[in-house]
Amino acid sequence: MNYNRIFTMVFTVVSVISMVCGSAQAQSQRSHQFPQPSPPSISRVVTNVEDVPLKTGEILMAPSTPYSHGDPTAMEQLNLEYINQARANPTEEGNRLVNTPDGDVQGAISFFNISKSLVQQQFSTYPAKGPLAFNAQLIQAARNHSNDMRTNQFQGHTGSNGSTMDQRINQAGYTGWSGAGENVFSYARSVWHAHAGFNIDWGGDNQVTLGHRQNIMNYTGSQFREVGIGILTVQQPSQVGPLVVTQNFGLKGTTKFITGVVYKDLNNNNFYDIGEGLAGVQVMPTTGTFYATTSTSGGYAIPYTGSGSMTVTASGGELPAPIVRNIQLSNENVKLDFILGQGNFTPNVVLNLPMNGAETEDAAQTFQWFPGQGATEYQFEISTSQTFANLLGQPTVTQDTFATVSGLVNGQTYYWRCRANGPTGWSAYSTVYSFKRYLLPKKVVSVFPMDKETVSGTSVLLTWMKNPVPTTRYWVEVSKDEFMGDIVVSDSSKNDTTKLVENLQPGTYYWWISARNEIDWMYAGFDDIQSFTVSAPGTPTTLVAPPDKFTSQNGKVTLMWSAVTGSSNPVSYKIYIANNEAFADAFTATLSSTQFLYETQTNGTYYWKIENNANGTMGSESPVRSFVVDIPTSVGNTISGLKVEEVTPNPFTSISTVRLTTEDEFEGTIQIMDLQGNIRSTIGTSRFATGEHTINISSANLSSGVYFLRIQHPRGIIMKKLIINK
Repeated sequence: MNYNRIFTMVFTVVSVISMVCGSAQAQSQRSHQFPQPSPPSISRVVTNVEDVPLKTGEILMAPSTPYSHGDPTAMEQLNLEYINQARANPTEEGNRLVNTPDGDVQGAISFFNISKSLVQQQFSTYPAKGPLAFNAQLIQAARNHSNDMRTNQFQGHTGSNGSTMDQRINQAGYTGWSGAGENVFSYARSVWHAHAGFNIDWGGDNQVTLGHRQNIMNYTGSQFREVGIGILTVQQPSQVGPLVVTQNFGLKGTTKFITGVVYKDLNNNNFYDIGEGLAGVQVMPTTGTFYATTSTSGGYAIPYTGSGSMTVTASGGELPAPIVRNIQLSNENVKLDFILGQGNFTPNVVLNLPMNGAETEDAAQTFQWFPGQGATEYQFEISTSQTFANLLGQPTVTQDTFATVSGLVNGQTYYWRCRANGPTGWSAYSTVYSFKRYLLPKKVVSVFPMDKETVSGTSVLLTWMKNPVPTTRYWVEVSKDEFMGDIVVSDSSKNDTTKLVENLQPGTYYWWISARNEIDWMYAGFDDIQSFTVSAPGTPTTLVAPPDKFTSQNGKVTLMWSAVTGSSNPVSYKIYIANNEAFADAFTATLSSTQFLYETQTNGTYYWKIENNANGTMGSESPVRSFVVDIPTSVGNTISGLKVEEVTPNPFTSISTVRLTTEDEFEGTIQIMDLQGNIRSTIGTSRFATGEHTINISSANLSSGVYFLRIQHPRGIIMKKLIINK
């Protein structure tokens, strides 16, 4: 890659709104997240749909064409099994969801005030539906979106590049569809937690619209036949995870599918579990066009037309002997599992993390695999060769389901595998996974001059921070062109963090930096373009008020400075305010007056300075002063001089009240705020006399859910939890 003129800007905006209402409640809010509201579901009329090609005399001819539904992971296959179990018997699903022993699910049911009896009643009314079959293109679309949410730390149906659900599935190759839908959950704690979150549909508007449940259960809207699931693991700590889940549903043409999973029931529970799938098993109908070979996790799908009964045989691969089953075809997909009962055999190992093809920046890496039922120990191997001709050290034999390797070489691709020891000795090795240690230098952080800073003199010592990644050299360029076309300085040999640029004429210059290690220059070539202006020094500004280290207890500070006199042109002043002495990400404003009112509700120390523009020349910067914002804040029942009683009734349907007692007169603002920190309603700003007051709270224009009553007093803030249940 030629990095000489690469200029890539990535703007990532991460907005985090936090509300602290006591440590227990804050922890509860972090622990119980909900799937993204308003899941898309699209139905449309499509003509000239191209189905999976089927032979005209299908029921009379032996299958000769392989069909692949993709290669879902064990977690993705397990999620599909949960979905198809729910569709097959909705009444049992309702009971299963609310009576689950899973602590994360029960905690969410309690936190979001889910009515268990209502969930059971609703599911008892839903019709049974045929199973969904995996589709390779939908799997790819789902994985792409999950990776986008994991990489950019968000949850949503709009991609970081602005893409919509329908654009993503079309781009993955799933075109000509008449129905499509999507569920996303970036905060799932397990596959079952994700499934319960979607199908119970907890959280705010989800509990009213039930859009995720409609996509899964198909009791209304598009009647889906295919699905793609993308489940990615996120290494913690992270703003998302531990699992990021996307489900893409589809309906296309009239083709139906025989679908299921071939597995060995190690725990004898008559249900597929991670590590039980049998790969490479051929699933062959007696008639038709297509047959299938099970994917890594044991699943398969076979397109078919027609009706009546059919015999299907599973054989080969990891199946020790053929299994023959009969199936009755219908006008929907049908499910046909092949189950090898619990016996005296050793399970194969299913690898987990790092994912196949992953990249890591760390010199040490922990490798994880799923436990196998009946396994007593595992043998782990890692190599720089795909054939494992040269191992890194001796094979590791452990009873754990993980192993850690350090000293990984930057730029090297590694291969790893594992096998289990059990009742019948050592199993075959698992599928081989690869990963690469790939650590490029990070974005270079410039120190001086600051972006858009004005400097005096004919020379500037460009300064930047040492890269946190071991770096061999830096490349700095200076240009008179904001697009870095007219280069006046280019030096790619710097091994320190400064560059003296001399003989500069007055004007604006642009500069950027890149760093290199033993692999390459940093990703995207250079950091963001910075600018500085060279001008003759002018008259500095004198700061007047407030005094240095002044403290404000209400968040309001009036900043004042002396006026520049003797200028024949209008004088302007540029103010800089930041929460750091380097003035990184500073607030700036250009003014004609000599004072500015700065307001903030965020406590901390702030720094400010002024520069002037007189006679068309930027003046020298003033000295730097600081001020402290220290606003007393409370989230309990009492602030000095103010006591707030509990909200009653709570929960409420239309009207509730709260009583407060004040020892002195004050002017306060009363608002209703949602869980995301958005102000949903302002009850009013009033002057409260000394004594008792009653405030009525209306649920008008608010949907059912959890909110907070926010009472702002000059000495702090009190918040009360509201539950609206219309």
